[in-house]
Amino acid sequence: MAKKLIKELSKRLKADFGKGFDPSNLWHMRSFFLAFPILDAVRRELTWTHYRLLLKVENYNSRSFYLNEAAEANWSTHQLERQINSFFGGGVEEGVGEGEEVNRD
Repeated sequence: MAKKLIKELSKRLKADFGKGFDPSNLWHMRSFFLAFPILDAVRRELTWTHYRLLLKVENYNSRSFYLNEAAEANWSTHQLERQINSFFGGGVEEGVGEGEEVNRD
């Protein structure tokens, strides 16, 4: 049911607003809303691509850590992805933040 709804919504949004509303992007938008329900938690310094990378970080504390570090250190999306992958060998674990030294390049 949800897939059908997203597909129909995609058609309507593309008709009204143009490209950028394909079903996969709508699923990312939904994930974004669920991960960042409070608008004040969103950092304007980051791009949509930054947020798509952050959505892969399942742990709330870890995601908040990377969000703040990326914004404060002005990380590119490549740098953010490298930081996420370097700590966990491609995966994300709990407990990142306190006492962790981060390469801010």
